Amino acid sequence: MTIRLRQVLIVSLVVILPLSCMAQNRWQRESRLTLGWKHDSNIFESEGDSVGAGGPQVSLYLSLFHRKAKSSLRLDYRGGTEIYQNHREETRLVQDISAVGTLPAGKNWICSARAGARVKWYPQLRWGYTRLQISPGLYRSFTPGVSISFLGMLAVMNYSGSTYYDNRETGGGLAAHLRPNRNLLFSLETMLSLRVYDRPAWQYNTTDFWAIAADKQQDVFMDLNVTGEWRGPLLFRFALGFRRQSSNSFGYSFWQPLLSLQTAVDLGAGVVFMLHGSLRTRHYDDRLDPALLTRPGGESEENTFLLLDFSRDIRSGLTLHVRGGRYQDESPLAGRYYNKNIITSSLSFRF
Repeated sequence: MTIRLRQVLIVSLVVILPLSCMAQNRWQRESRLTLGWKHDSNIFESEGDSVGAGGPQVSLYLSLFHRKAKSSLRLDYRGGTEIYQNHREETRLVQDISAVGTLPAGKNWICSARAGARVKWYPQLRWGYTRLQISPGLYRSFTPGVSISFLGMLAVMNYSGSTYYDNRETGGGLAAHLRPNRNLLFSLETMLSLRVYDRPAWQYNTTDFWAIAADKQQDVFMDLNVTGEWRGPLLFRFALGFRRQSSNSFGYSFWQPLLSLQTAVDLGAGVVFMLHGSLRTRHYDDRLDPALLTRPGGESEENTFLLLDFSRDIRSGLTLHVRGGRYQDESPLAGRYYNKNIITSSLSFRF
């Protein structure tokens, strides 16, 4: 058993065993076991529509949710495996852990903190990554329906085998919320963060000459988002956003608009339909003639997609979920995109 795999299993046991031993009368608990099937038309995320690189995948996940009775503490765990029968090198183990807590801090003030960790490991490739994040916050309510939030963030990303993509990110932001009535909510959010890599910045000129800068690569992110939500006979959400990334390394500076729409309807008897679409397009400052590998994988880059979801409670504690989606995401090569179609189905058993 590899060292990384042992770390994944240890993380799982450290979380699962204490949560499972908690007294039922002190904690609200929900456990869920999910068995799923997925068909991915472009497993290797090749540019365009890849031919012959699709295949099925079977997944098994365990989710645990605990909330302290008469408290604002919540613990979540989700872990499992995704097995690709025809492309075993893509088989992965995933562990997600998070904790969220809130505490009153005076009249109309609430302090909050969120901590989370993700461990992802590919046993066949002996490769993976670990991400840790802490997000403190401060919430202030004014007149009914008006509030603001002060946000903070500290994140660390570590990859196995190399430190080239390892980075640390710190940031902070402000959000304002307006709720005219209980069915309607508007939010304005802004965030500024700095990501520092454990590698030097690169410079490039028109004579095809690469030069290593004296400083480490530093990317500055600025995000501005407007969101809205309406709950009536159906659920409707929208988001308009803008991201600006400025970097001291060639090929990493860009601006990106965002448009996202989501609607869902509950037909009763445990039947829910949901439609979700998103459009994001990156516009780079530099002319990306060299093949610039900006990250080791493209799976975290959801740029443009259209999803249709269907779920139904078959009986108490058993839910069927089916999803179909079309994706156009940026590949690990900056400015180059791949397409894929994904169909998934799963059964979740709550106990």
